[in-house]
Amino acid sequence: MQGKRIVQTACILLAVLLPGLLAWTGHMAVCRALLLCLEASACIWALYTVIKDMRNRTWYPHLPGRMALAVSCLVRFCVLLSSYTAGGPEQLMAHTAISGSLLLQLSLFPLAFLTCWLTGGLCLRMHREGWSTGLFLYIPACLLWFIFRLLLFLFVPVSVRGFVFLSFLLYPDSFLLACVICTITLLSIRPRMDREAVIILGSGLRRDGTLTPLLKGRTDRAVAFAEKQAAHTGLMPLLVPSGGQGKNEVLPEGEAIRRYLVSLGMDEKQIIPEKKAASTRENLSYSIQLSGCSLFAFATSDFHVLRTAMYAQKLGFSMDTLGSPTKWYFLPQAFVREVLGIAFGNRHQLILILLFLVLAWLPLYLL
Repeated sequence: MQGKRIVQTACILLAVLLPGLLAWTGHMAVCRALLLCLEASACIWALYTVIKDMRNRTWYPHLPGRMALAVSCLVRFCVLLSSYTAGGPEQLMAHTAISGSLLLQLSLFPLAFLTCWLTGGLCLRMHREGWSTGLFLYIPACLLWFIFRLLLFLFVPVSVRGFVFLSFLLYPDSFLLACVICTITLLSIRPRMDREAVIILGSGLRRDGTLTPLLKGRTDRAVAFAEKQAAHTGLMPLLVPSGGQGKNEVLPEGEAIRRYLVSLGMDEKQIIPEKKAASTRENLSYSIQLSGCSLFAFATSDFHVLRTAMYAQKLGFSMDTLGSPTKWYFLPQAFVREVLGIAFGNRHQLILILLFLVLAWLPLYLL
């Protein structure tokens, strides 16, 4: 197996470095054709693995990264294809520069919308929930990122070098888009009505030990599914509220959720609280061990379903997702934080993909 991986890596490196060697020797037509084949092959492979995993409900951590690779490769493939009829290197440079400039202009519109949504939502949240240093720091970070992209648009020259430099920004943009698509897909999949247990993920309590609106929404979503399954199949799943006690909390989150479930009229015998977990991974791991079941669904906020599904996949379980709605002003900030968490957890693969992209497109930048 190790030898097979070495051979595969050597073939990929050869395919990535070959366009550069051809460009240096003056064979621009062959270089362009090879880049077209390389981008098309990477796009097809990434799309095939993504569709296969999504159909099998296997939400591996590499899924958003591969989807982002497919999107960015498809865009670069279209840019190369649009300039394929160019006669010589000068015409190729002109076509590529114009396509890159148009691409950057189009990317500014969704970025401006996201920046306004983030900034407005954070201001409204601080107005309703009070001042927070962590929340306040999000606002300049959002504005600085947008200003950085705007400065690139204004000052990066309309040239092949400019396009190659800006095309690398396609990957983080595509990664964000991929996470949005995966999350919407997960939320659109109907949970199966044969679940033995529903895990309710904790998310912090109020100072008096009662549930926050976010956590109450998760709990209500789990109760609604449990009652619906019981009505359809007669099988009432166990409810496993999960969460330990934080530094500023008067009781464990699992116990607080249990009390709320009892107040809703749920049978205490159907509730198994988990009171030690301090992270999403521990929520799932401890709850699985505590319940002793094998068929699960988990209830969490809609922005959190993708990362939770990835953790479940790492533990060897394919769980159904129950996403509770989130307030509009809280959603963008929470989702961006989730995307950053997914990217950090999968950072080695993302760095490797970016390295391959740099090696493949570096010749055009240096010409």
